[in-house]
Amino acid sequence: MEVSVRYLQADPKTGILRYRRTFPERLRAYVGKAGETLTELKVSLGARSITEPCAMDCFEAAARQYAAMVSRAEKLAAGTFDNLDSPKIAFLVETYRSRELADDAARRLDPAAKARGELVSIAMERAGYEIAPPRPSALWSQGIKIATEVALEIYRDFSADGDLEGILDAWREKAVELAASEGLVVDPSSPAFRDLCVKLNETAIAVHEAELERMDGKIVPTPPMPEAPVAQSSVAAVPLIGPSFREIVEGMLESPRMDFGEPSKAQTRTALRYLCDALGDLQPHELTRAEVSRFLDLVARRPARVTAKERALPLADLVQLYADKDVERVNPRTLEKHCRTLGARWTKAQAEEGLISERLANPFTGRKFEQLRTNERKAKGFSADELRGIFGQPFFAGGDQPRWGRGETAYWLPLLSLFTGARPEELVQLVLDDVWKDPETGRWMLDLQAQRHHPEKGAQRLKTDKKGSGGRIIPVPLPLLSLNFAGYVQHLKGQGEETLFPQLRVRNKFGRLYSSFGDKWCAHIYDQGILPRAAGRQPMREFRHTWTTAARASGIARDAREYIQGRKSPGRVSTDDDYGEFEALAQQLDRLRFEVDILELVKPWRAP
Repeated sequence: MEVSVRYLQADPKTGILRYRRTFPERLRAYVGKAGETLTELKVSLGARSITEPCAMDCFEAAARQYAAMVSRAEKLAAGTFDNLDSPKIAFLVETYRSRELADDAARRLDPAAKARGELVSIAMERAGYEIAPPRPSALWSQGIKIATEVALEIYRDFSADGDLEGILDAWREKAVELAASEGLVVDPSSPAFRDLCVKLNETAIAVHEAELERMDGKIVPTPPMPEAPVAQSSVAAVPLIGPSFREIVEGMLESPRMDFGEPSKAQTRTALRYLCDALGDLQPHELTRAEVSRFLDLVARRPARVTAKERALPLADLVQLYADKDVERVNPRTLEKHCRTLGARWTKAQAEEGLISERLANPFTGRKFEQLRTNERKAKGFSADELRGIFGQPFFAGGDQPRWGRGETAYWLPLLSLFTGARPEELVQLVLDDVWKDPETGRWMLDLQAQRHHPEKGAQRLKTDKKGSGGRIIPVPLPLLSLNFAGYVQHLKGQGEETLFPQLRVRNKFGRLYSSFGDKWCAHIYDQGILPRAAGRQPMREFRHTWTTAARASGIARDAREYIQGRKSPGRVSTDDDYGEFEALAQQLDRLRFEVDILELVKPWRAP
C-alpha cells in the first residue's frame, strides 16, 4: 500500500517522484539568487515509490532545503541578518568539511565521475603536466590530484602569510552560499564573516590533505553532519523609523559639499519622481529588489513621447492613459539609466556618507537590461555626402549668415568641432584669451583647459572635471588658420568682445551656452534634409565622431588622438608630459585628412 505524503508528486512521463512545494508569493523574490524569482521548489527523489530505499531520506532533505530557503527569504524580506556567533561558525565549518569529504567519497565509487576524471587527467597531460598513475585504475584521480595540490598550496599560502584579502576574495562567495544553504543570512561586512572565511580556508587545507591521503590509499572517514545550533534571534538591519530614500538623496543633492552638477540633479530627481510614483516614499529597508523590479516594470510601460501637460501626470496615471494605445514605450537604455542613477546615489549614501545601513544590499545594482535591437544606422560620424551637404550651404561659401546663426556661430562652431574633435560645450565657452600665439614657434594655440571665467556662463567647466582629466592645449589646426580664424579672433578683440561666440546666452538651468544655438542648428540640418529626423543622429556631436574616424585613418597616434580630444589620463595636465614640445603634437594634428576637402567647399571668413 502506497503511503500518502504531502508535497509529493509523480512525473507524468517517467513516474519518478518529486518533492514540489510552492513558496509564499511575498517571498518569491527572495528565495532564489539575486535577480531570480522562484515560485516553487522541485527536487527529484530518484524513486517511483516513497517506500524505496533512500526515497524518504531524499524527501526529508528536500523538506529541510525548503525550510531553509523560506527562513532565509523571511530574513531578506525583513532586512535582517543572522547573528553569526561562534557556534554558528563552527556548525558551518563542520558542515563544509562533511559535505566535501562525502562528495569526495561518492566520487570514488561513481563510474561517471571517474570517467570525467580520466578526461581531466588526459587534458592536463596534453597541457604539459606529468601524469604517471601508479595503477591503470588510478588514471581518473591524477588530474584531480594535481588540481587539489594547487588549491592546497594556495590555501596554505593564504594561511601562512595571513593574507586576509586573499582569503576573503577566495571564500566570500562560497561562505555566503554555504550559509544560505542552511537558511542563514550573513553580513559580509561584519568581523564575524571574516572569521568564518578564515576558518573555511583552514578547513579546506585539512579537507584537501585528507583527499590526497585517500588517493594514496589511506582510510579517512567522512565525519557526520553536525547538529545545527539552537536558533537565536536575528540582528535587525536598520531601524524602522528614519528618512525615506528620497529624503536622503534630496539632502545629498542640496549639499554644497557634494557639488552635484545640474544635469545630474535633474536626472536623479526624474528617477526619484518615477520611483515614488510607483512605490511611494519608501525608506531604504523597504526598497527591496522585488520593489525595484515593480518600479522598473511600471516605467517600462511609460510612453516614450508625451505632451508637456501629460509629463506632469503621476506615472501610474500616464501609463493608464496610454494603456490601450499602440505607441512606442520607454526603451531598455532609459530603464538602465534610471537604475544606474539611483544605484549610484544609494552607493554614495551608504559607502561614503553612512546615511544607509551597510547591512542593506543595493537593490538597484546587478541588473541586466535587454540590448536594443534596431535597424537604424548607428552613426559613427558624418559620411562624405553629409559633410558636403553641411559645408556646401551658402553661409559657408561667402553668403550671409543665417538669422538663427547667433552671429558667426553657424560658420565657426561646426568648423571648430570638425577640425579639433572637441565637445560643443567646450568650444562655445571659450574666451578670446584662450586663443594665443606661441612666442617660440609662432603657432596659434587653443587652450581647452577650462581655467578662465566666461562673462555669461561664469566659470568654464569640462565634462571630465571630476575625473581630473580632459584639460589640454592644442595647436589651432592649419585649415582653420587658412579660413582666417586668427583674423576672426582679432576682429572680435577690435569690437571689444571677450568671448569667441559673443551672442550665445545661457538658456537653461544647467548653465550651458550651446543649447541657445544647438536647437536651431539641429532643426536647420533636419529641415534641409541633410540628416533624417528621429533616426538617432546628432547634427553637432557627430563632428567629434567624424574627427576620431578621420584621425585614425590619417595615422595620428592613439595617445595624440586621446589628448587632442580630451580623453587624457588623470594626473597628466600638460602637453609636455606626452610630447616634449608642441611641435610634436602639431605634427600629429597636421596629418588630419577627411574624405572631403573642406577647403574646397568653405570660403575664408570675412568680417561683416
